[in-house]
Amino acid sequence: MSDIETRNTAEAGNDAARLSVESDGTVLDAVVIHIRGHLFGIRVGLVRDVLSPHPLTFVHRAPPEVAGLLNLRGRIVTAINLHVRLGLTSEIAVHDRLHVVVESGGELYALLVDRVGDVISLGAEESPRAKAQLNRDWEAAAEGVFALEDGLLVLLDVSQIIGSRSGVGLATDENAA
Repeated sequence: MSDIETRNTAEAGNDAARLSVESDGTVLDAVVIHIRGHLFGIRVGLVRDVLSPHPLTFVHRAPPEVAGLLNLRGRIVTAINLHVRLGLTSEIAVHDRLHVVVESGGELYALLVDRVGDVISLGAEESPRAKAQLNRDWEAAAEGVFALEDGLLVLLDVSQIIGSRSGVGLATDENAA
């Protein structure tokens, strides 16, 4: 997918985010994202769009992981810098990162990433690994860790990335309680 291409994965992915093991052994489908050479995944059913870099409006006094706000078809979307949220340094400017738009609690959030890969099925052969080996920032944001041919993939828990425990402080009413 090119940097100027926008892809809507919501319709294709709604049925694909399976939580239980299906007859074909599939556990769930995930969109692979790359951040500083590390592989991460987001459940397909949560991804609404993948956008080329968009201009962001800076938000004064926002937590460091809030990169700004963007206007997406008339909706205000909070952009979260996953480099900062996951404790990684970055050589890529915020305005040059792709936006993976996810929905949580009825709100849209743009997760800033270096690169977006394919949609993969995580099956029983990848078996989730213990999160205990992850650093504190990653462990809090991880739903699970899967072994792939390319290395380990950390499946991100979007509600933890966005929720009040992440420090973003933009949790919805249901997360804030």
